[in-house]
Amino acid sequence: MRSRIIWTGSLISREVREAVGPVNGALFIRGEDEEYPWRIERAGFAQEAVRQAVLDHPGPQNIVRWRLLGKHFFFERGLADWKLYYKVRNMVWFKRRQAGRLKAVAMAVAYAAAAAWLDGPRRLALVWRAACDGWQGRLGRWDAGGRRPE
Repeated sequence: MRSRIIWTGSLISREVREAVGPVNGALFIRGEDEEYPWRIERAGFAQEAVRQAVLDHPGPQNIVRWRLLGKHFFFERGLADWKLYYKVRNMVWFKRRQAGRLKAVAMAVAYAAAAAWLDGPRRLALVWRAACDGWQGRLGRWDAGGRRPE
C-alpha cells in the first residue's frame, strides 16, 4: 500500500541510504521521524506500508489534538523539560526547512500557546529557548544546565 511519511519501524534500501544519507542524529530524539521520510520523498523515493505489520511503539499518554486552519497540531501535556525542548526546537528547525520562515514562526507560536495554556506560563522560557535554537539551527544534545547545543 503506497503511503506517506512512514518512519517508526521502517526499513530502507541501500539505494535510499546512499541517495538520502543517514538519519540526522543531531535531532537526537524528536523530529527525525518526520524529517527523514521528508528527505526520502524529496529524493523521489516512494514509501509503502505493510498492512499486516505490527508496530509496538507506545504512544504519548497525555496528548492533546487540535485542528487549526485545516492542519493538525499535537501537544503532549506534562512533558519533561528535555523532551519539550527537543520537540519544539526540532519542529521549528524542520518546519523552517520544509515550509519557510512564516510556518516556522507559526509552529513556535502554537507550541508557546499550548505550553502556556496546558502546562502553565512557567514553560514559556523553555519554549522560547528551544524555538530560538531551532530557528538558528543549533541542533545536537542539549544541556539543561545552561550550555547550548553545538
